[in-house]
Amino acid sequence: APSGTFGAPLPGPRTGGSEEAAPPRRRRRRRTVLAVVLAVVLLAGAGTAAFLLRGGEDEPDPEAVPEEYVGKWVGDIRMSGLSVGTMVVEVSEGRVGERVGTASSTDAIGLATCVDQLTLKAVADGQLTFEAELDSEHSTLSATCVPEPFEFVLRPAGEGEMTFNGYAEGNQSEGSLTLEQDED
Repeated sequence: APSGTFGAPLPGPRTGGSEEAAPPRRRRRRRTVLAVVLAVVLLAGAGTAAFLLRGGEDEPDPEAVPEEYVGKWVGDIRMSGLSVGTMVVEVSEGRVGERVGTASSTDAIGLATCVDQLTLKAVADGQLTFEAELDSEHSTLSATCVPEPFEFVLRPAGEGEMTFNGYAEGNQSEGSLTLEQDED
């Protein structure tokens, strides 16, 4: 074999043996493994970014009616500390700007019932704030009801308990409500 500069033999051409095929296969395997690892890392990163941008799956919608308010609530109406009738408040799921329920007040002798449609205005400070607007079609003696829209507020007062305040001009009311249980 011809010798090189320092007397070492020069490498000659190799002929198709098993030594030549092994390195390319290893390189292909490494490339495949690296591509798979890179794809997994990119997918995991994209999924994490999407989760964080959405605020997480478990985050409640800050403009939606919380589950603890949904249902039919019944109780007394007080004005200046005196019981003056019965209040029935029905709240369903919904978001700020949507009609989500009704507030029906009946006087102490059962003569007049005023039904107000409740549109959710705000979910904040541990309470729901609604705009209450008279539904004269479903009210009896609607001339005795508050004709102009007014603010109506619900606050939790314990397990299955709520308090309410109606802030109609010249006709402010308050009371306590209890969640009516289904009889199923």
